[in-house]
Amino acid sequence: MRILFLTTVLPAPRRTGGEIATQGYIDAIRAAGHEVTVAGYTRTGEDYTPREGEVSVGYSYIETSSAGSLQTLRWLAKGILRGEPYVHAKFRSRQYPALARKLLAESKYDAIILDQCRLTWLFPYLPDNLLLICIVHNLEQEMYALLRDLAPGVFKRWIYNRESRLLKGVEKRLAERADQVWALTAHDGQWFARHGKTAVFQLPGGIKGAQDKAMPEVEMKFDVGMLGYWNWPPNWEGLAWFIEEVYPHLPATIRIRIAGKGCQQFAGKYPNLEIMGFVDDAETFLKEHRIIAIPSKSGGGVQIKTLDAIACGRRIVATPTAMRGIEDYPASVRVAETAKEFAETLLTVLQEDPSGEEFDLARQWLARRQQRFQQDVAEQLRALFESSS
Repeated sequence: MRILFLTTVLPAPRRTGGEIATQGYIDAIRAAGHEVTVAGYTRTGEDYTPREGEVSVGYSYIETSSAGSLQTLRWLAKGILRGEPYVHAKFRSRQYPALARKLLAESKYDAIILDQCRLTWLFPYLPDNLLLICIVHNLEQEMYALLRDLAPGVFKRWIYNRESRLLKGVEKRLAERADQVWALTAHDGQWFARHGKTAVFQLPGGIKGAQDKAMPEVEMKFDVGMLGYWNWPPNWEGLAWFIEEVYPHLPATIRIRIAGKGCQQFAGKYPNLEIMGFVDDAETFLKEHRIIAIPSKSGGGVQIKTLDAIACGRRIVATPTAMRGIEDYPASVRVAETAKEFAETLLTVLQEDPSGEEFDLARQWLARRQQRFQQDVAEQLRALFESSS
């Protein structure tokens, strides 16, 4: 079958968890034998040449933090004037529907896949006679309600509350319009199932380390590592919780490193805590540590960084929130909820010798998850095409 896949940003570089998830779907669809044309924006400032099967809509700011305050206010004003969510105004353009119409006119497609509800403004430009699948990475109405609760100041809380309210209606219309909604957690799938047909998938991670036949050869130089995009408020909440509540329970002899944008304010404040900032090679960073700590306290969807940490063959100490959407995880993962329990678990695991058997079991767990994901995608597509023919 021929499928037109519409997304916000061309995901092959896999720069974010969202792009990893999107590319995972694309790879699984192609592995099932279908031909996929991917259309999306190219990130402004990124030197990226579209690959075979990809078409760029043009350049666009993907992260609001990169756009600057003036452009952000333009998008907000545009959304208010149109009575639409900010994320619609941000990604709305004349070029996108024009490109979609051009691609649909040039080739005969059997289905359209729309990636994330922030592109549902494209609905009026899409033909009704093709199968429509919508992928949701999380329940956006809940995500923005969380951002509202975490936001400082009345104005930001108003913006996020408005976004949450409008996106609830958008997500309901998405479920009603789509022939099927693909979700990543049972929680999200249950909400969409009340309004339409839904399938839930167990997404694999973005790092391929779990496919190796032996333990990674990268030397473990450090005790505890944390990696994330800390400018994202839910991630920042988890990092602040770790430093303010978990860290005081840990001895000063433990070497801790934190990598990722947004954590620089902690640099130099703690003798055994090293702030790395952005790192080019996330996989090598993860493998350099005996334990990966994932102190998430809130958020939605599946955390790709949890799956990637498992793939790297390192032991993990995570909060229950960090394990959302991940069931029957391997023995290399330890879950701790309170700050004291989290610190005690870190200390216990540090005293244990790394186990090659644990890595083998983690590799097998991820391989089964990858296989199941590909099988589920192939089966859902087969069933949808058969029911429409």
